Amino acid sequence: MAIENKQDEISEMLVELSEMLAYTAKYQHDEVPFGEDLNYLENYIGIMKKRFVDKFTVHTELDEALYRYSVPKFFLQPFVENALIHGFEDIEEGGEIRITGFIRNGVRQFVIEDNGVGMSREAIGRLMNGQHEKERKDSIGIDNVDKRIKLLYGETYGVVVHSEPGAGTKVTITLPA
Repeated sequence: MAIENKQDEISEMLVELSEMLAYTAKYQHDEVPFGEDLNYLENYIGIMKKRFVDKFTVHTELDEALYRYSVPKFFLQPFVENALIHGFEDIEEGGEIRITGFIRNGVRQFVIEDNGVGMSREAIGRLMNGQHEKERKDSIGIDNVDKRIKLLYGETYGVVVHSEPGAGTKVTITLPA
């Protein structure tokens, strides 16, 4: 119906949403192919770009070797969501998110950086302990991602958040190669 009524944007959003739902239903395991999780993230970003027109851009730089590995399901999306909902909350445009991924010394690292409002050490502590200022029942949770990584791969791996008020946020996710 959206196509017939020349509602291209709605049509695109429905396709992205249906792919996200298919991903959610298809993979019942803790780990998924990296490319599949990245596709989920790209669909999420596509929908959010339509919702927040001109508010943000996303740049990715990912080592091709990463596609040979599995990753924890939904391991990048919560950090992008946090940047959009909290980091860019008070801006109209100019938000930037940079996602990089590489392999070095037997370790996979993924870095999500934004130029948002940043947060204090206390806010980072609450975030990493699952204590959010705005309780959200629909969120996977950043602390949840860290706990799942540690359960899957060991205490050496996980999530580290660096941020300062007014200086954006940098999240580093470390996984074994």
